[in-house]
Amino acid sequence: GGEVYTITFHETLTNAQQGTNALSTTAYTNINPFVQILYVRAENPVTGCFSVMPITLEVNPSPVAPIDLDDIEVCDTNANNQNGQMTVDLTIRTAAVLSQQPLPASSYT
Repeated sequence: GGEVYTITFHETLTNAQQGTNALSTTAYTNINPFVQILYVRAENPVTGCFSVMPITLEVNPSPVAPIDLDDIEVCDTNANNQNGQMTVDLTIRTAAVLSQQPLPASSYT
C-alpha cells in the first residue's frame, strides 16, 4: 500500500534496533577507512513496526593523474603522409598509467 516509512541510519545494530542516535543523512563521514557498515532502520510511524538491515559503504581512493608518462610519437605513414594526421594507439601507455595508481591495476577499467 501507500505506507510512509521513517528511514534512519545508525552506526550500531543496537542503536538501529532502539531507534537512537540517528546519523545525519546529509553529512556523514565514515569512521573506518575504505569499508564502513551502517544499519538502516525503516519504521512505520503509525504502527511502530520496523525492520533493520546492514548496508556497506565502500570508499576507494580516487585515481591519480599520472605524472611520469613518456610521450607517444608516431610518423605520418598513412595514405596521405603529409597531412599531419595519424591513428594513435593510446593503450600502449595503459600499463604505465595503472602502475602509478593507489590500488591494484585490476581495480581500474
